[in-house]
Amino acid sequence: MKDWKETLRRRVLDPETRDRWITVAWMILTLAMLLHHIWVTIHFAVPENGSLALRFPWVLLAGISFFLGRMWKDRGWWVLMLLLAVKILRVAIPMPGALSDSQSVFELCLYAFCICYAVGRVLSEKDRERFIDWFCGLWTGAMAVYACIGLYTVWNNAVIPNLGNKSFFIEIEAGSGATRLWPIYHAVEAGTLASVSIGVAMLGLFRARQKWARGLYAAAMLLILLMGVFTSSRTSLILTGAAVSVPAVLALEKRLPRGGRKGRGAAVLRTCGMVLLFAGIWIGTILLQQQVIPAYNALRSGRAGMIPAALAEGAGGPALMQSRDFVLDQGVDGFLIGRIEIWQQVLEALGKDPGKWLWGQSVYKVMGPVNEIREAKGLYEVYHAHSAFVQTLWESGIPGLLLFTGFFGIFAWSGIRLMLDREAPLWQRLLPLPAALCWLADMIDCTGYCNWGKPPMTILYLFAGLTIALWAERKRKGGKA
Repeated sequence: MKDWKETLRRRVLDPETRDRWITVAWMILTLAMLLHHIWVTIHFAVPENGSLALRFPWVLLAGISFFLGRMWKDRGWWVLMLLLAVKILRVAIPMPGALSDSQSVFELCLYAFCICYAVGRVLSEKDRERFIDWFCGLWTGAMAVYACIGLYTVWNNAVIPNLGNKSFFIEIEAGSGATRLWPIYHAVEAGTLASVSIGVAMLGLFRARQKWARGLYAAAMLLILLMGVFTSSRTSLILTGAAVSVPAVLALEKRLPRGGRKGRGAAVLRTCGMVLLFAGIWIGTILLQQQVIPAYNALRSGRAGMIPAALAEGAGGPALMQSRDFVLDQGVDGFLIGRIEIWQQVLEALGKDPGKWLWGQSVYKVMGPVNEIREAKGLYEVYHAHSAFVQTLWESGIPGLLLFTGFFGIFAWSGIRLMLDREAPLWQRLLPLPAALCWLADMIDCTGYCNWGKPPMTILYLFAGLTIALWAERKRKGGKA
């Protein structure tokens, strides 16, 4: 028995001594699963439907990942599984008949928690780096193609259908008059995905050793950035600023000499300088993005901008071609675009049934009570609370919110410590960036929330897991990787 256990540990469980074919097969299957969004974009009219079509292979791979990664040793995984248990119990106890209708939510959680999150635990240090290289390259390449389709749509005012007859198209938004690129995913979600993907590409850029590879990453980032700009998403403007400024500051800071014991004053000045530089690059990137649409309009046509001249004249002329004002011109509520109102209505719904503070509304027909309030006020229907944290409170009550926030805290602690570790290679310090961008987006949206199956969910849990695993490994080695 002892020999059998030792053989299992050495040949299957230990990432350093595991049979090579097991690691290679798992990496190929996992990369295919993580890149399923490309297949969904090509074939399905509704992205969630394509994700759900893969849920049974996900469950199988989730079980394998749990076993190979020995996930029972990871505290972050336990927090996530307790959150999943809260979700399941909230449906199973009061309305067991609805459990099968909510099954897809729980299966998507398994995908996120046991496949994406497990990568950092399953692979050895060298294999983890190979996996990051492959994922960053494939993801960035796919997003660059996605961006090219979007930019072609913009330039030609075209409609590009996929095989599920869902299209890229241009839309004039009611109320604001903004002209926006509307890819297969929602315009705001596509903008968020673009900015998060720039974070992924930045990591790949700093990992790349060949000049041609760095050149391809740079070109891809430019295409992705332009697509994000034309979605006219202010969230995308802000996140893209962060995706550019954080790597730039860390790269410069790495080159600066350190201050010794006699140089603490200089160290403080250097830190203040880095903060100011970060703010300057961030704001500069945002302002630069805001100039893209006016410059495009001038290049395309002095009269029409992104839409044909006849349509522009009929809809109010060239005034429609201006990009929307940035948050500094509209105020916080203008930036949140009705989100504060939605959050207040969630609190109003909780006030009508105080017990929901403890056990939540559940994931089954989750926004019904909130939409009843909105319907009485003559407002449009919403499908989520436009904040992953408010959504978790509404679905799972205070216990669920504490678990969700606890996992965020584990990631934030590991990510901050890793980014501040000057002994770590630069690419390792950038590892938390894609997940951090997803978390920032989810403060005011649900693009990475686990019951939607959207692309940012993949990036959030993948890079959160890699960050937590890598920081734990560096601590065990005394800060050396």
